[in-house]
Amino acid sequence: VNKIESLEADIALNESSYLIDNQIINIFPKGVLLIHYIENNFNLDFPIGFWNIYYRKPTTPFYISHLIGNNRSKILFKGYISTSFINVYNYEKLLRKAYAFLNKTLETFQSQLVNQLIKYDSTNDYRLLSFPNFLQQLCYLLLTFKRIFKKNYIWGVSYQFVNEWKNFDFRKSILIKNPKGRWLADPFVWSYEGSHYCFVEDFSYKNQKACISVFKINNSGYQEIGIALEESFHLSYPFLFSSNDTLYMCPETSHAKDIRIYKCIDFPLVWKLHKVLLTDIIASDTSIFYQNNLWWLLTNKCTEEKGDNNSELHIYSTNDLLYGEWEVHPMNPVIVDPLIARNAGLIIESDSIFRSYQVQGFNQYGYGVGVSKIINIDKEEYIEHKRLEILSNSLKKIRGIHTFNYKDGLLVFDIEISDFI
Repeated sequence: VNKIESLEADIALNESSYLIDNQIINIFPKGVLLIHYIENNFNLDFPIGFWNIYYRKPTTPFYISHLIGNNRSKILFKGYISTSFINVYNYEKLLRKAYAFLNKTLETFQSQLVNQLIKYDSTNDYRLLSFPNFLQQLCYLLLTFKRIFKKNYIWGVSYQFVNEWKNFDFRKSILIKNPKGRWLADPFVWSYEGSHYCFVEDFSYKNQKACISVFKINNSGYQEIGIALEESFHLSYPFLFSSNDTLYMCPETSHAKDIRIYKCIDFPLVWKLHKVLLTDIIASDTSIFYQNNLWWLLTNKCTEEKGDNNSELHIYSTNDLLYGEWEVHPMNPVIVDPLIARNAGLIIESDSIFRSYQVQGFNQYGYGVGVSKIINIDKEEYIEHKRLEILSNSLKKIRGIHTFNYKDGLLVFDIEISDFI
């Protein structure tokens, strides 16, 4: 204790598995920072993340807390990852995410003129939380093997003509039959000369990547029109928007490590690369819209740049779509939660904008979708309120949903189904 006092440090970082004693915490005027994995419990959930897997929790949380002594504490940051069914991978992913946001928290403290930061490790103060017994470990291993040899599923696209996207009946939807050797996902709709056109991710088993294809949909059925966009790399999420009577597409181009827009030259099949908006970024499912005299770009990327694009929502803005600099939102990431973070589409009704989002399940991408109304978006804050949520466990023969869009009376969404259907 005397040695620690002699350092005259303002704040300590506890990287151990246990809470340090109040006597130690009280030495530091600005307290102690630590990462923990159970709310209001600062001891180790040992092994970290295991019980979230065992009880099939869709997310695994982490917390960064500020301990001030005398049993006073405050959660500075709370985030989640989507739970993976292999414990080692779940643990590694959780720590990567937690330490990435610890760094952001430390930057905040440094901006408040902290003079010195030291680490203090203690390993003998508090007992571990419960360790799984033999039967629990055996159950975990059996379930792990079962998930490795799980049934194969593929994506498909369904549609339905409705007056209100909030009120529809899944049973009345029409499934577009997947072409031979391909499957379809990520549907977006555009109306043109009295007809609806559905742009989709079109994955080829032969090429092991997707292009963007178009289907014409009307009351009598659907018709495949052809390929709208194809690159040497994988494309998906063909987000459509207009500016100054010009139609643009912003597909996911994470394999190219950029966010770009294509301009429509001859609807619906001729498009040309028009502008690369952001470079050196591995981002997924970007949506773009105009609100409050600014262009807003909502995208999913990973703070620690390890490819986990399901947990974080990031925002950028500019006053000029084609020539302006895109500014990073000061609250980025505005969401850190795989239950609501990843984009699943965008619905615009008059002056209201609704963000569709994915709900990740336990070890499952695209367990469901939801829709939130954007209440406020500006350079200081982002607020949205949930309006609708659809989980696949409420739908017969459907394992997942991860895109939900509506325009001019046509509702489109994708579903994960058995490859034998």
